[in-house]
Amino acid sequence: MLVALYAWYLVISVDCGTVTQANFDRIQKGMTLDEVTAILGDWTFGFRNPGTTTIVWPEGENWISVDFADRNTDDLRKAIVCDKSLHLVISWGNLQWHVKKGLEMIGVR
Repeated sequence: MLVALYAWYLVISVDCGTVTQANFDRIQKGMTLDEVTAILGDWTFGFRNPGTTTIVWPEGENWISVDFADRNTDDLRKAIVCDKSLHLVISWGNLQWHVKKGLEMIGVR
């Protein structure tokens, strides 16, 4: 039954873009802006706070924001990830990620 449900979901699922739970999970503390950009693509806006710079990748009403620690440099390329957040309104990607992870937990690949 689970395999059939998963197969059905894969058939009807749509391209969710880059703002997904899976891509969010790939971003790790210590990564550089170049590494995050390789996952999420070019960023459109950001803002500076003392000691950090926040970069946001929006996609419709969904977004991923990543905080980069830049205490010792003005060069954002040398800053590293210190925090991140995810906002998903449309949860197709989120549902797909949870179904996949759930099936992996019970040994279905």
